[in-house]
This record gives sequence, C-alpha cells and structure tokens, in this order.
Amino acid sequence: PEPSDPLEPSDDDILAATVSRTKFSIIWIIPILSVMIAAFLLWRSVYNRGPTIVITFDTADGLTSGQTQVKNKAVTLGTVDSITLSPDMHHVDVKVQMNASASGLLSDQSRFWVVRPRINGASVTGLETLMSGAYIALDPGPPGGRKTSQFTGLESPAGIQSDQPGRTYTLVAPA
Repeated sequence: PEPSDPLEPSDDDILAATVSRTKFSIIWIIPILSVMIAAFLLWRSVYNRGPTIVITFDTADGLTSGQTQVKNKAVTLGTVDSITLSPDMHHVDVKVQMNASASGLLSDQSRFWVVRPRINGASVTGLETLMSGAYIALDPGPPGGRKTSQFTGLESPAGIQSDQPGRTYTLVAPA
C-alpha cells in the first residue's frame, strides 16, 4: 500500500472534526430554556384571558385602572382595564378584562355595582373596602340569559342577589 499524503486528512480526522462541530454546547441551554419559559407564560396569559366587557356607571368614584377588581363571593373574576367618559359625557365606561373562568357568568341577567362604604338608616355595608379599596361586585343572575359584553352598572347594591331566597317588587304609581 502507498503511504498517505501527510497534508491530506484521513477518514479518522474527518470523523473527529464532524463530531466536534456537531457537539451541543451547554451554554445554549439557558437561552433555550428562557425562550421555552417565555412561550409558556405567553400561552398561559392568552389561555386564561376571558372576554372584555364594558360597564357603564354614573361616576367612577373609587375605581382605578389596573387595580380595581371585579369579584363575586370574594373571588376575583377580572380587573378594570380602562375608564373613559362616554361619548355623551354623562356617564363613564369601565372596560374590564375578565378571566376565562368568568365567561359563563356574563349574560344580560348579570348585574354589577361598585362596593364602597355605605351608611344607610338601617345598615352599614362595605366596611372592608376602607382598607382594600373599592371593587366591582358581580351578581350573575338567573341562568339562561343571553350572552352580552355591554352592561349598565347599578348605583347601589342589588337588594337581593340571585343566589339568595326572596323576591323584589317594583311599585308603579300613576304620575
């Protein structure tokens, strides 16, 4: 056999060079792991995001964008996204980003009101908001309503909530 040319690489040299070029560096684990975590957080954010609704109130007293929450039975169901004046300048439109878990509670039967400290002749309510701040309460109403994203908020708490026994009567008299 003829001796090989010392300047020409052998088959073993080519195989070793190929293996060393394809070897995975441990340094790449950190960026790849960071991208995977960011992708997971983005997916979870989109997955947990529910519908955006608009509630119209007479005033925005006690409401703050990004802080005021929508609650039912002390469970947070959404957060106020923005507060703007209505086009007629007589009301405020409160845009709320709801959680995905709250989607089934939003119908034309749902009622919203701002919980803040109130003193009536017979009762004192909303004292817990002195420390935590006002929040928007949600009463989902009876089942079977039509889905909607536009609501008119009540200016005072609902007399009877949908999960409590009792009836509400409206007295109508001629003017």
